[in-house]
Amino acid sequence: MRSLRFTLGMVIAGLALTGVASAQEPVRNLQDLIGARGSDGEYQMKQRGYNYVRTEKSGGSAYSYWRESRSSRCVTVRTADGRYRSIVYAPDFDCQGGGSHSGGGNWGDSGGGSHERGVTLHRDLNFTGLSETYTNDVPDMRKTRFGDDHATSVSIGRGCTARLYRDLDFRGSYTEVTSDIGDLRGSKVGDDSVTSLQVRCGGGGGWGSSDNWGGGDEWGDRAGSKPHGVTLHRDLNYTGVSETFTSDVPDLRKTRVGDDHTTSVSVSRHCRARLYQNLNFEGAYTEVTSDIGDLRGSRVGNDSATSLRVRCDR
Repeated sequence: MRSLRFTLGMVIAGLALTGVASAQEPVRNLQDLIGARGSDGEYQMKQRGYNYVRTEKSGGSAYSYWRESRSSRCVTVRTADGRYRSIVYAPDFDCQGGGSHSGGGNWGDSGGGSHERGVTLHRDLNFTGLSETYTNDVPDMRKTRFGDDHATSVSIGRGCTARLYRDLDFRGSYTEVTSDIGDLRGSKVGDDSVTSLQVRCGGGGGWGSSDNWGGGDEWGDRAGSKPHGVTLHRDLNYTGVSETFTSDVPDLRKTRVGDDHTTSVSVSRHCRARLYQNLNFEGAYTEVTSDIGDLRGSRVGNDSATSLRVRCDR
């Protein structure tokens, strides 16, 4: 009898251990994704036949749940610091209730965008991962819960439009968004690059209208979208350290942007500029009447402007 009880005990213990092992068993054909960035890993998961179910947060990690197409087994992916840290099989109940999410609606949505009123940025592809919804302009995404350089997809509420900028204060390259985009890769702003955001919502939604913005362009010339004057940028396509000028500068060495550093230039409405290779408006120059994202090939060249003349009609 004692022997029988011992045998039964061993069997039960073995089954229990098997259940634990099964729940923590690594998904072998996905182990190469360990260390991958969340958006890249998600793309690979879908390519390999895994169907997204939901995402939830616990502590400093996010856990996304997936169904393996060929076996219908549940898989959980732990993401921390924006990268995949573990991929293991999970109990089936973890994959029940697909599309549910925690954190007040900010931790993923499998249904093609949240469509909350406003503009919602998502850290991962196809409107998944950490997200946050905005109804007003954000000149510095670093000050938000979502953070800068993290947006990979964006969903747009009814009647809204957004501009996603690469640089602070609505500067640099931008992508204008009027409908959901599940993958910002290939857009002008790119993925993991959004640093500031402008939002326009109107049409009876109570979220503001173009009447709030000056000029014929509903985006206005406010808050740095294009400061009045001539802006020199150290890097291509209006990125990097920049400074805006409204009067002549005979010696750029005394400025924040410095001399021999200008690579692109943006010009606000009714303004124009001359960029000179030498001090005191001497030497070769390039006359600029509209934005130039790359001064290479111009007469003054890139990283060569040493003095600047500015003319604005108003």
